[in-house]
Amino acid sequence: MRLLMIMLFIVNLFATNRALYIKKYKNENKVALVIGNCNYSSFAKLKNSCNDANDIRDNLQNLGFRVYFLQNGSKKEMKQKIKTFTNALKNGGVGMFYYAGHGIEVDNKNYLIPLNADISEKPDVEDEAVSVNWIIDRMEYANNRLNIVVLDACRNNPFGRGGGGGLAPINDAKGMYIAFATAPGKTASDGSGRNGLFTKYLIKNL
Repeated sequence: MRLLMIMLFIVNLFATNRALYIKKYKNENKVALVIGNCNYSSFAKLKNSCNDANDIRDNLQNLGFRVYFLQNGSKKEMKQKIKTFTNALKNGGVGMFYYAGHGIEVDNKNYLIPLNADISEKPDVEDEAVSVNWIIDRMEYANNRLNIVVLDACRNNPFGRGGGGGLAPINDAKGMYIAFATAPGKTASDGSGRNGLFTKYLIKNL
């Protein structure tokens, strides 16, 4: 009986703390940036990444996020949206960055591939693509309560040279959740239905 009472007390304590947590953060600022690139001309087109981005956008809006959205963006457009998004994070609260499209790892650094990227060899990547580290640095600089980064990238390796077969692990981000669609160095599945395999289950569990 004593053990049962202790267990009931613990359960009630967790429930109370969760209720207080939800009440405290229910109305805080929630901002997301969702980018989906699919209709590449220089690299393989992706079947589901634009569907993934559209569905994540809709789900986040239903969860109360103010969502900035970009589909089939150039490097200039991607960087402009990222700057707008990270500036909005300075108001505090939760930030979420979601990307679906081609990604590549070069020298243990990750890059997202814009629609207009012209990359034929390794030295082109830094100039033509968008650095994930740059995005993370801007999110950290905003100094908001919580940041989440979701990269549904590297469905295949779009380059014959100058990159690996998947994204590299990120070890230097502080106070941030980072989710990859697959293990480091592996490629992600584009899925057989409307969504990629990773985003299909992400949507199911949001």
